[in-house]
Amino acid sequence: VMAQQALREGLSFWGQNLLTGGDMADHAVILDDAKIFFESLQAFTTPGKLKNLCYSAQDIMAYEKAIKTLDEFDALRGFTMEYGSIASWLQTAEAVLPEEHEWIERLRNTKQEILSGMQRALRTAHPILTSLSIDVGTALKGLKKEFVNEYMKLHTRARLGMNDDRQKASLLNDQRLLTLQKLAGIDILPRQQLTDFQNRLAGLKSCFALTERDLETTPVCPHCAYRPLVEVQSTEMRGAGAINELDKQLDRILEEWKRALLDNLEDPIIQANMELLKPEDREQLNIFSKTR
Repeated sequence: VMAQQALREGLSFWGQNLLTGGDMADHAVILDDAKIFFESLQAFTTPGKLKNLCYSAQDIMAYEKAIKTLDEFDALRGFTMEYGSIASWLQTAEAVLPEEHEWIERLRNTKQEILSGMQRALRTAHPILTSLSIDVGTALKGLKKEFVNEYMKLHTRARLGMNDDRQKASLLNDQRLLTLQKLAGIDILPRQQLTDFQNRLAGLKSCFALTERDLETTPVCPHCAYRPLVEVQSTEMRGAGAINELDKQLDRILEEWKRALLDNLEDPIIQANMELLKPEDREQLNIFSKTR
């Protein structure tokens, strides 16, 4: 019954049905006939009833092929049950990395080799899946390990660790940033520079909980759902090291704005207009001018 159900539904492995149309039709006929035959034997439950058995030894031996077919189905179903979950995991992982990543090419080449090898084995009279199963298991586990290692590296580059997360919080309240926010209202200063800086700082995501064990059941971080395919990798650092870079950038922006203000204060028109200021305000500007 289970074999007949498998014939109806197919045996799927890595997105492909291992039972082709022609094979399914042939096996269905064999198993249907065998089912009728074996059900007819259920009436012969005692030695006395067996005396009335109307089948010859030759008639019974005719169903030897059906028994072998059932054994083959059991082996094939066992194969799909053993390796189906990791193949499904890899199929999900394929949609996580960018198309051009070298792991994707290795995955697809290996997949093609495995599926072709299985189809060749299944076309033989009595397929032996034991040796093939060992090779497939080694290949699938190797691909999974490679993905986990690569994903962990990419995750580290794209996410802030615990220390970086603390630095980010500190930088958001940094006095230099607060000073720039106040100066941003001055028309002569490039306020877009500050906006870009703030957007980049705010865009840095933190995740320091991921472990390799987390990736055993799903190829995506369960804490931040990082997908390299979606978050396009840029030349800018977004994880470890990004905060140090932004800290230096904040210094540069503050220095550039200070220089722009000092240059502007040397303008003769500005100098003349300073006389219109209150003495205490003018004094503050004079002190600032001497910081050049």
